[in-house]
Amino acid sequence: MKWVYRPVFVVVLMSLPTAGWGLTLDEAACPQLGEFDALGNSAAALITLLWGDLYGTWPEWDVEYVDGTETGDGVNDSWQMALLAAVLCAEPWIEDPFVDLELVRQQYAANLANAETLAADLVNVAPVAPLAGQLMWDVGEGLLTEFPFPNPLLYVTIVDMPEPGDRLLDLVLWLRRVGDDIIVISGYGFDLFATALSIFSPWTAGMSGLNAGMQAQVDLIMVDRITKFAVVASNPGLFEDLADDYAGVMSPELEQSLRDFAALLPTISFTTPTFVVFGDGSPDEPLAGASDWNGDGLTNEDVFGLVWAAGGTREDFVLGVTREGPAFDPQPADLKRYLGEDAQFTVGLTDPILPLSYQWDFEPAKADIPGATEDTLDVLSVTLANAGTYFCTVTDMLGSYFSPAASLEVAAHLEIVEHPEGGDVEWLGTHTFEVATTGGFQPLMFQWFKDDRPILIATEASFTTSMLTPADSGAYYVEISDNHADVQVSRAATIIVDDGMPVAAGVATLALLAGALALGAAAALPSKG
Repeated sequence: MKWVYRPVFVVVLMSLPTAGWGLTLDEAACPQLGEFDALGNSAAALITLLWGDLYGTWPEWDVEYVDGTETGDGVNDSWQMALLAAVLCAEPWIEDPFVDLELVRQQYAANLANAETLAADLVNVAPVAPLAGQLMWDVGEGLLTEFPFPNPLLYVTIVDMPEPGDRLLDLVLWLRRVGDDIIVISGYGFDLFATALSIFSPWTAGMSGLNAGMQAQVDLIMVDRITKFAVVASNPGLFEDLADDYAGVMSPELEQSLRDFAALLPTISFTTPTFVVFGDGSPDEPLAGASDWNGDGLTNEDVFGLVWAAGGTREDFVLGVTREGPAFDPQPADLKRYLGEDAQFTVGLTDPILPLSYQWDFEPAKADIPGATEDTLDVLSVTLANAGTYFCTVTDMLGSYFSPAASLEVAAHLEIVEHPEGGDVEWLGTHTFEVATTGGFQPLMFQWFKDDRPILIATEASFTTSMLTPADSGAYYVEISDNHADVQVSRAATIIVDDGMPVAAGVATLALLAGALALGAAAALPSKG
């Protein structure tokens, strides 16, 4: 396996959990993402048709409104929609410790209902919108043409205005202003716009909830114009009154236009949508650039910048902002090796965002190991100089992570340099067996045997036995094991205990027995009075 070392983008020191978790995004298995992409591209084309190339292509959009100013939050909208799609496509049982995924789903459903309501209203308006725009223009032009300034009639209230006390001049100017707004839409085919928006409802529901400022954007693009249209629609009597009051004075064409328009207005209705921002509504709601979804110290904007700079994908972005960890699996393990053996350390990263690079380090040298840039590190034919601590710096697309340190202990093989010795031992005599070793991993463990049977109390480097009788004669040896894998067995040491009791020993023995009997008898006598 070949690994390419990549520069470190950012070093992140974190307390790594024992297991990783991340909200995954399978683009092929998430229909919402494909739908968002298709609708986003179509919306970009439509917006280009209506308002020009203001925002560019959909994949590159980063449009939010903050305090009424058009800006961006540092994350492409299409990538944020990918994060939303991952939430919508996630299995219901998946939970996130930082984000209420079910709440986001509920908010999306509410936004979708609002978007569909708006689309239905616009589809209802669509058949009359072109005529409405033209009629508004005709009314404004007709009044100015047939009642040229200055004219005293223009300065008196002769019809029911939108607001009592308004002058006819105000009405003319208001009609012209609203008419211009309507024509902006109707001139490019309002019916096409309304139909398209009904198709775009899922995409609109997602975009509108990405950032708190998106409501302002919706207001700017649609609601402001539609609200003005709604004000016109709510005053059909105004245009009927104008036709009645000026009948015979204005041209028949203008009079008929006013009456036709007044008849159409009652068929129009509007519901202004209010979209819910996904998350808790704070400035750093989960899908926004300022959020740190998983609390790893990197904001969504940070993750986006790193992934984008490294040529990563939206899948990488979703994993990067939602993964818990990353954790190391496997972790480098502590090793013990005898002189001349080979040692190998291995490291792995859970939920990595490829590509990965590795750099192994060694302490006490506290320096990178040249050429040690793979997931495994081989230390061949170890010497005492190789003993120390090893760790790996693993770098993925988002940053660098320090693996847990692992130790390498090195020792010579266990060897017995002095074996126990036997000999002849007198009756009731004492004998000490001793063994000396070198090498091995401490602590050493000893077990003495007599004729292949373990002596339970004999577990040290030396073993002394006393008060020997002929029954203690036999072959004694010790088995030694170190704190790893070596086991050594000493040569057997044979002792022979004399089977003839010496006179002096016999007299002493009899004296001891006599004393014991005397003490026993005295203890058995009854006491007086």
